Amino acid sequence: EANAPCDLTPSLFFCAPCPLSRLALYVYEYLLHVGAQKSAQTFLSEIRWEKNITLGEPPGFLHSWWCVFWDLYCAAPERRDTCEHSSEAKAFHDYSAAAAPSPVLGNIPPNDWDARRPHPARFLS
Repeated sequence: EANAPCDLTPSLFFCAPCPLSRLALYVYEYLLHVGAQKSAQTFLSEIRWEKNITLGEPPGFLHSWWCVFWDLYCAAPERRDTCEHSSEAKAFHDYSAAAAPSPVLGNIPPNDWDARRPHPARFLS
């Protein structure tokens, strides 16, 4: 099962669908792609990895994911004036904020509320 919890025991947590197993592979791949071969081998030794590993193309998943995360993090409205970010990341935040449902009403359009039930906004007044 893909969402099954993983055992954190080093020799046991490498089940095939386990997120920790994938993270370990991505960390190892990252270390190799940045030239830290000794650190990568030490990492595998410490976690007792015994399976063959096929690396992805540089720069690797972890590096690529981090770049996307960092760009979106920097483009958040509270940081965008002090942190460099792409126009795409800014547009993502701007679009998400404009499309976000009301925290009070959720996805219910204002005129769709059942008149027989109290309106959720009344609980806040």
